[in-house]
Amino acid sequence: MLKSATCNLKCQNCGRLNKTSCHCTCADGWDSPDCSRLCENDHVRCGVKPGFPSKAACSINNYAVAKKYCRKMCDTCASVTNDTTINHLCCEGRLCEKGYVLDLERKPCRCTLLCPGPLCDVMEDESSALKYNFIYLISQILVLYFMNYTNNSL
Repeated sequence: MLKSATCNLKCQNCGRLNKTSCHCTCADGWDSPDCSRLCENDHVRCGVKPGFPSKAACSINNYAVAKKYCRKMCDTCASVTNDTTINHLCCEGRLCEKGYVLDLERKPCRCTLLCPGPLCDVMEDESSALKYNFIYLISQILVLYFMNYTNNSL
């Protein structure tokens, strides 16, 4: 018998976790499932001709432009503006550069490197932390597989 799934998602940068849906509502200026990335466009052609010149382009390819390439332009995430708060602000709207998140334990809050993350993927012995996590995950899957196989064989 399987246990019900638990939500292990940790929201960064003042993201608010809905444990029922296991979804973070990000503070303005932040994006991604765990709110660890800045709300920004990931394509140089967002808001530019030729490319994706306006919000009318957001629905192209089953909304791929809005979901992947031009998240800020298409309002898929809420950017920080001086006159409007969409969701909520974190640390008076402070933002961090790519690969960093707000450390809310420090007063005043400041940016700290997110590990594991895009800039923090190397351990001291120069092995990749991602490789280590992958090996750990595979070993856990094998253990569960053999436990299940053993239980079904009895």
